[in-house]
Amino acid sequence: PLITAQSFNPEFQADAAIFPSQHSSSLLMKKIYLSLIIIGAAFSSFSQTKAIDSLRKLLPTAQTDSAKCLLYLNQSSYYESLKPDSAIKYAYSALKLAEKNGYRKYSIEAKVVISYIIGYTGNYVKALQLLLENKSQAEVDNDTDALSDCYHNLGNLFKWQKDFRT
Repeated sequence: PLITAQSFNPEFQADAAIFPSQHSSSLLMKKIYLSLIIIGAAFSSFSQTKAIDSLRKLLPTAQTDSAKCLLYLNQSSYYESLKPDSAIKYAYSALKLAEKNGYRKYSIEAKVVISYIIGYTGNYVKALQLLLENKSQAEVDNDTDALSDCYHNLGNLFKWQKDFRT
């Protein structure tokens, strides 16, 4: 309620005047806590930007196509929630390079990342199709890491849809 008995109680007003530290200390703590959150977010954003810049600089110097695939996949993972359109571009670059060189593991990994981004942006049907294809390929290759990623992303996909049926 906007109006309480305390707001009209002269004794309460006097208590606040006599003991201002009780009221101001909680306000001070809230300000400190909020400041720490803002500073933490700024440093997190700065460090993420720094990591993206570092990856971007490493790409032209990569000696092998497998190193380029990994760099593309890492760049994609940094951009997933910040810039999904950039993330998918890097993941597709990794996929093309992996398929060109016959790197099945990187191909599956790129498709898992692509399916995650597609699902994250709301195209659940296409993401589900791609994840199920990836899951089958991971099972054939006995790639337990990729299989784990597929199941994890399937869980994310159903969570985003708020589909919690068993």
